[in-house]
Amino acid sequence: MDIGTINNAAQQNAQPVKIRDHIRNTWAELTFDHEDLFLGGARNPLLPHKPGDPYYIYISDKEDLTAMRTYYAEVKEGLLEKIRGGALDGVSEDDVLDIEVRHLPRDQDGKISLQPHEHGILHIPSRGVSPGLDRYSKGTIYNWDSAFMIRGQIQAGRADLARDMLDNLLYEIDHYNGPLNANSTFCLSINDEGELDKPRSQLPLVASKVLMLYHNWDLLKNPPEEDKVEWLKRALRSTEDHHGHWTSAPHYDEATGLSKFNTNHTKPGVEVLHAEPEHYRQAYDSLVEMFEHSKASAVPLEKRDYQGRKDAYYVTLYLERDEDGNPVPYTADLQTGQITGLTEDFFRGDWAMRESGFDPSRRFGFMNVDISNHLAVCLNCFRKKMEDDVADMYGILAKEEPAVLEWKQGQSKWKEAARDTQAAIQEHLWDDASAQYEGDEPSNPRDPMLAAFRDLNVNPLAEQFNIGRFRRYNFISAAVIPLWTGIAKDEQADHIIRNVLPLYEEENGLRTSTRDDTGCQWDGPISWSPNEIMAAEGSERYGYYHTALRLRVKRLKAIESEFDRTGALWEKMHSIRGTNQTGDLIGAGVGYAENDRGFGWTIAEYIDGLRSVERLVRKIKGYPLHEANITTNFMVKTEGVASLAKDDDLAPDGVAAYLDRLGFDQLHDEQLKDNVAALLKEDAGSPVLALH
Repeated sequence: MDIGTINNAAQQNAQPVKIRDHIRNTWAELTFDHEDLFLGGARNPLLPHKPGDPYYIYISDKEDLTAMRTYYAEVKEGLLEKIRGGALDGVSEDDVLDIEVRHLPRDQDGKISLQPHEHGILHIPSRGVSPGLDRYSKGTIYNWDSAFMIRGQIQAGRADLARDMLDNLLYEIDHYNGPLNANSTFCLSINDEGELDKPRSQLPLVASKVLMLYHNWDLLKNPPEEDKVEWLKRALRSTEDHHGHWTSAPHYDEATGLSKFNTNHTKPGVEVLHAEPEHYRQAYDSLVEMFEHSKASAVPLEKRDYQGRKDAYYVTLYLERDEDGNPVPYTADLQTGQITGLTEDFFRGDWAMRESGFDPSRRFGFMNVDISNHLAVCLNCFRKKMEDDVADMYGILAKEEPAVLEWKQGQSKWKEAARDTQAAIQEHLWDDASAQYEGDEPSNPRDPMLAAFRDLNVNPLAEQFNIGRFRRYNFISAAVIPLWTGIAKDEQADHIIRNVLPLYEEENGLRTSTRDDTGCQWDGPISWSPNEIMAAEGSERYGYYHTALRLRVKRLKAIESEFDRTGALWEKMHSIRGTNQTGDLIGAGVGYAENDRGFGWTIAEYIDGLRSVERLVRKIKGYPLHEANITTNFMVKTEGVASLAKDDDLAPDGVAAYLDRLGFDQLHDEQLKDNVAALLKEDAGSPVLALH
């Protein structure tokens, strides 16, 4: 669908579509199967393609090539029969792509050798769901995006689709060494022996998805022949394998026992060269400018201001220089994918920041590439959650098969691992906001650095250049993920919710960081659904029900308002304007000015927000939480009776008046409003909000 410049879209529907109907239709539009690969899904706009060449689908060496080629040939023939029979309106045989099914190509020495124009889609066995409608092909799934999408699918009565998505991720672990950032060859890494190394993965939430599906297995309309306990055993093995991705080199820091985003992959990203052609050139030009400024300075390094020391640090790490110390000229060969002028450390960091999912921002410094030197709060909190989840899996199996000692031992082992990780996070990633270096002013009212969890720089050069070990950056995920995963102590959570969270909160959501004008998409006043969900649920977890309710209602109103204006749900939003118009905040080469329609995780946030409002009112009122245990595994416990709210001071005149001040009556969903009205009349038996 061509809607012109997406960022400036303001389309009005002649016949307005209700948001629930739109969501149902959008799930269908985002969902794809193997037929869709032939209808354009194998044409990935992020990858180069030579005219006249086929599009490529690559299969694992563990799969039989002949059998897979036969399978895809049958899929193609079935599609052609539908077209000839008139079953697909507006589609002709000419629209069907020429696809070649291959193993990864190898050179004469037997090493995997993939040229830029040979990149393509990696086979996954089941249906998938693309994150958005415009920028992504209907042939790729994304690990980070899928986390909340899978939860939203289960909440919306699409558990079978959620299972397909999850089985794809488990397949990727077993066949490509990990759940991939995307099922595309640009996420693969090849070691010196010419074999697959650790791929570009993303935040480790696979265990959470496994447990969530297990707890909601009865919602499957077409359950597999495989028993859910046997499925859990299989998923457990894959999940444990993926945990090793984060606890071995180069992702593991021996000194602290914590993890970092990193890689052995030191080549430019083929998808970056093709889809973000100015990215590497901009990085080089900026580094040369820093170099020239530093070279011209007569001030010794140790006496330079903070920015001067930091620029010298980045130049040392990321600008390639000749034997005389001068910058190597920049060259970029799109045919071979080779670049000169930037160091291997730069490309390592560029890969790693894309693995983080928070790409790009200034959270980890220049172009975000210093990420490989940092122990990230988000990653380590998710790792601890993964260890909790694996312990829960073993606990389930211990109940199912009490005579099997392995299950009880595994549960104890993983509980201990989670405790150790939590202790390490507390020891190494809590920043008490004391000054780190001369000129550091944490109490600067223009950009206060309050005590909070922050990312730790473990590169010895940080001390040598006197730039501080904690990355002094107010970034919302670093603040709220320790709440969402239960890492924070009660007093830390109280401080973060009452003092740090207000730094981010705007009229239409949470800004990503307190910095403005950085030119990065994961930054400034741009808001993102994962952050919104984790902030609200993190507040809820620690008893701040009114705070969570405010965050939820605020976002529901913003999403609905922009849907009314544009007829779509969007990948990201402006937390101040309340619109999808974020492109003017994003500079060339450091983000995607496009704002994608769809969007899977925004749909999931909206669905989850509707459910959470009634739950939060129940908690505030002290009513039993009888809702089906949909989100057990994503932090929100829905059984039993909640503890008392810690933030009653926000609603001294009661929850009804509080909801009125929040503008709750402006929301679209009449069923939600009826349910809440019944609760406010002390009808504790009101029905659960149905979203099927």
